[in-house]
Amino acid sequence: YSQISRGKLPMRWMAPESLEYRFFSSKSDVWSYGVLCWEIMTLGGSPLQFLNTWESVLEHLQQGNRLKHPPGCPDKVYRVMEECWQSNPSHRPTFSYILQQLEYYAE
Repeated sequence: YSQISRGKLPMRWMAPESLEYRFFSSKSDVWSYGVLCWEIMTLGGSPLQFLNTWESVLEHLQQGNRLKHPPGCPDKVYRVMEECWQSNPSHRPTFSYILQQLEYYAE
């Protein structure tokens, strides 16, 4: 789906295609889920707090920058986050796959 109005949105949690085109899908939700995981693993850290406009967030992400590996976060969990942040939405995992990976890691 796409957003027509220019209402307030959580820009630091949004996928690049959502920032640029206001296009939202399950794949953009996966991106946001990756940011949520990062937020949890940083015990409430604020993602990209140094960026104040959607244009600056978009440019930062388009340059290939991603949120850093949080201290104490297991490498396996951070790899899941990185998969969520693939630039190409079709390369991002599905929620079913993410659940499968996290269940496997929890064993």
